[in-house]
Amino acid sequence: SDPTRRNAALRTLFDNTALRNQAVAHVRRYGGNRHDGEDVYQEAVIVLDRRIRQNGFSVEVSLEAYFMGIV
Repeated sequence: SDPTRRNAALRTLFDNTALRNQAVAHVRRYGGNRHDGEDVYQEAVIVLDRRIRQNGFSVEVSLEAYFMGIV
């Protein structure tokens, strides 16, 4: 629960262009626009961080798949 490591991990996730584009494309497929997709991506980062802090991180899928499930 080192804040420096947590912040670095969140920054890496937040700056992941490929994952961001995947999330935006997903939102657009369901009628949203790019701005909606960006909002959803940012909210998903917050939700993921909260889940990790509250419950730890133990899932049977990749981080990307888990994240897209949040999106």
